Amino acid sequence: MEIELKEVAGYLYVNAEHRIVVRFGYCPTDDAHLWSLTPEDEALALEKQWKAEDKEALRQQMEGDN
Repeated sequence: MEIELKEVAGYLYVNAEHRIVVRFGYCPTDDAHLWSLTPEDEALALEKQWKAEDKEALRQQMEGDN
């Protein structure tokens, strides 16, 4: 079974465990606790932070391979 993450103006759904930000979607009922309705500016800031962290981790990995 799944639940709908309904679009709410000015908010996005954030799944911090999996580092996902969405405006709307569906998720398994058992995973509903992983999603948090977050003000859009905060959600986008988190997404930007996660992307920067991923980019830095990749850079460090690439430097380690050389």
